[in-house]
Amino acid sequence: MSVLVPARLKEAVSVRQARVNDLAGQIGVSTGLVQGWLDGTARPDAAQLLRLSVLLAVPPAFLVRERRGDGPHCFHRAAPQMGERCLSEMESLLLWLGDVHEALGRWIEFPEPAVPVASEPEEGATAVRDALGLGLGPVSNVMAALERLGVVVGTGTAGRGDLVGSTRLDAAGPLAVLKTDGVSPVRLRFNAAHELGHIVLHRHVTAGEFDAAVSACRYDRDYQFRPSPAWSKLEGEADAFARAFLLPAASFGAEAETSTPGDLPALQRRWKVPLLAMIDRMRDLGLLDRNGRAYWVKRVNTKAWLPASQGTCGAWLPREPIGDELQQERPGLLASAVELAVTEGGVGRREIVEATGLSSGDVEALCGLPGGWIAGGNVVPLRGERSTLSVRSCHRRA
Repeated sequence: MSVLVPARLKEAVSVRQARVNDLAGQIGVSTGLVQGWLDGTARPDAAQLLRLSVLLAVPPAFLVRERRGDGPHCFHRAAPQMGERCLSEMESLLLWLGDVHEALGRWIEFPEPAVPVASEPEEGATAVRDALGLGLGPVSNVMAALERLGVVVGTGTAGRGDLVGSTRLDAAGPLAVLKTDGVSPVRLRFNAAHELGHIVLHRHVTAGEFDAAVSACRYDRDYQFRPSPAWSKLEGEADAFARAFLLPAASFGAEAETSTPGDLPALQRRWKVPLLAMIDRMRDLGLLDRNGRAYWVKRVNTKAWLPASQGTCGAWLPREPIGDELQQERPGLLASAVELAVTEGGVGRREIVEATGLSSGDVEALCGLPGGWIAGGNVVPLRGERSTLSVRSCHRRA
């Protein structure tokens, strides 16, 4: 009989946000026994293993499939205050994204990662713009920019609204999972640029340094989250990179120099960046001092067209004035890779799913495929940069 791999069970439990006591009740065993399955001190029988796969919506084979190492550490957007369950969820989604990328690599040749490396946010932002040939204007599609650099981007739904992105520096290349549901289009663009900032700036950070930065974060007596200096530095640098990348000093600075708070909606329609990011970029460029920034933020929050709503990191941020005028950007590289494998590589859709070890629903979600596409017959509309992909010669359809 196949033996449960505890790490795989932990991944499924994390992604589904399942509770041990709920699983135990539905299977008809003790909570201690399920905990034993998770920590490897006990093993489920065949019937219990099948029941676990049904409850967690994963194939039975997934739960008995060994994983080849856990790889490098992850960077999480607004991570420490989210709690272990949310962090585990994003880490597991990144592992699953890596599984999809690795499986598709059997049939598809992906572009080699070409993400510049830098030590300072401004330097890194300039290097990325130069690598992409973007000039000094607004970035038309941030998701596509990441994929052009060889970052494999997947989409996910996190259990807490505050946890919106996570990055993993995998051996095969950088991976990023971004939450898309409930995130405004301009905020999603900033989150994607933030994750790119970690990839550009923080490849030198060791797992030990990262874990120490996270573990040093605390809650005070008033239950206010207090990030550690090391964590604040990492997140601050990634935010500064995102601002510099999306809002170049020479162009945005010239436009913002003569602007007033009332001009922010027009600036946002042009640059497609969150309001507070634009205000902070003006501070970065010396156009606002601390008091000036406070005044602009106050004006933003008192505008009738900007009712307050809770944003990332637990901070109270204004609703963006352009609201839903923009369409939310979506990654397209993996969807294009799947379509190419099927149409030109002669690979069956179920074969792709089985190669990942995941459920068809998880493959569709991570790749940005329409729900039910694996079982259906529709061809995927290409959204990614297909010219960067090719079918491996040994699998090309004659």
